[in-house]
Amino acid sequence: MVLTAPSLAALFDSVVFRTGAYAAYQKLAALSPGETVHRGEREGEALTLESDGLVAFGLGTAPFDDEGIPSRRLAVVRDGQVAARWATQQYAEYLGMEATGAFANTRVACGARPRAELLADGGVLEVVAFSAFDPDSVTGDFGAEVRLGYLHGPGGTVPVKGGSVSGNVYEALARAWYSKEEATHEAYVGPAAVRLEGLSVSGA
Repeated sequence: MVLTAPSLAALFDSVVFRTGAYAAYQKLAALSPGETVHRGEREGEALTLESDGLVAFGLGTAPFDDEGIPSRRLAVVRDGQVAARWATQQYAEYLGMEATGAFANTRVACGARPRAELLADGGVLEVVAFSAFDPDSVTGDFGAEVRLGYLHGPGGTVPVKGGSVSGNVYEALARAWYSKEEATHEAYVGPAAVRLEGLSVSGA
């Protein structure tokens, strides 16, 4: 399955949550620096993810966050491992760490393969939009109905709707390939398409 930019920000929301100081303070399955974000053996490309408050016209862009901390680019995940924990001023004080500021725009590093190549293998479902796509913040589990998609196969491309996709974000990230083309959508900047293997697709 291939996800495109409108759905991709939600794909990484659980990673953002679990790398934050709030999750660590509340003991909500926080990911610590040095831990991997891929569940199981990685077969795809490694994730690199940043909080970027400097993106032009991004929804999360501002000179300062609500507590007055200047915006910046912060590498949260680098090559599949947590590089830093982000923290608002409040939770940084609780944990005795440096405040990095609230998480801003999600920036994900692009990959090596063009989008067309990610769609080239026969029988690939490209999802443009879900009716609702909201992975669990703690577990990363999700189930979502396809509102608009395209099935790419040997006979051409056919629009589809309905059916459901389910899986786990961290398992999917272990088998993810990121397009070399970049897209910007609201508070997301990163690959225009991401191919994920091992998800359960029914009824589409």
